[in-house]
Amino acid sequence: MVPLLVAGCRKDPEKIVPQRALERWNLLINHSPVKAYEYLSPGYRETHTLDQYVAFIGTARLKWKSVAVASQQCESEVCTVILTVKSTIPAQLMNGTKDVELEGPVTEHWVLSEGQWYFLPDTQADLRKPAEAAQKPASATSALPADQATPTGNRGN
Repeated sequence: MVPLLVAGCRKDPEKIVPQRALERWNLLINHSPVKAYEYLSPGYRETHTLDQYVAFIGTARLKWKSVAVASQQCESEVCTVILTVKSTIPAQLMNGTKDVELEGPVTEHWVLSEGQWYFLPDTQADLRKPAEAAQKPASATSALPADQATPTGNRGN
């Protein structure tokens, strides 16, 4: 039965990849970064530990509310998915009395590896421990500030 799943993954990425992207985002929305970590590419997981990823996701000041697939473009082993993410910035971060609602595009890249589609995060995201990051500033090309953080995708394109 596994070979059929592998064949299905290769044959229909236009359906499978957007579904997996939504699954991953829904895990993040529901505060399950440990499960979302399983959607990251094997190579990324080799260089970024679960603890680093969970800590990075925990720095997001936005509260993700919902996600929808806007478009996708797939080739045989690579897909680009553009999602529309709705989120809020808590009022206290804005010194206000009302949460600020946001909606915007997030571009994600997905790769086929060993018969399964995985999210390939932006490798410029700074997943160092907070103490390390304070001692050594991130480069100018590092991830977005925490108040604009996405789960290592790219905002807009």
